[in-house]
Amino acid sequence: MKNLNLFIELTRLNKSIGYMLLFWPCLWGLTIAYNFNNDLNIYIDKSLQRFKYVFAAAGHPNSIFKISFTDLQKITNGAIEDISE
Repeated sequence: MKNLNLFIELTRLNKSIGYMLLFWPCLWGLTIAYNFNNDLNIYIDKSLQRFKYVFAAAGHPNSIFKISFTDLQKITNGAIEDISE
């Protein structure tokens, strides 16, 4: 129990800063590592085809990346649908 209390104190999990800096990134990492079922349906709005590149965010404002529409469709194997109004 003493070691657990020491760990909590060192990582500052008992304070909001430790909670935000350690817990949430670890939780996102576990979510990303999880092997989701292949039955997940992915849809890509066909209106995105008008752009040479789209900018996708990977769950955080500092992890935005540029990708072509064609590559996005290839990587995700998503169905191109008319989603927007």
